[in-house]
Amino acid sequence: MSNRSNLQKLLAVNSEVDNIEAKSSNKKLDVIFDSKWMTSEEAANYLRVSVGQLRNLVYAAKVKSYRFGHRLRFLRTDLDSLLKPFF
Repeated sequence: MSNRSNLQKLLAVNSEVDNIEAKSSNKKLDVIFDSKWMTSEEAANYLRVSVGQLRNLVYAAKVKSYRFGHRLRFLRTDLDSLLKPFF
């Protein structure tokens, strides 16, 4: 399988998980994900991947990130566009 099809499957699973979580009210996650900027840990939780996998996605230029000093930050809108279907 290609990396693109693996990424599409991962994103589809993440979308299904998000739909399930949307039905249950988890206020702590709602507060975190309402912010415009996310840390690496928050972004990894949002995408349902490990922080290491998120860094690999950044290195492979599949996820847009911003550097503030030595820290990586992510815009929620950039992560949402990654979760949208490719078709």
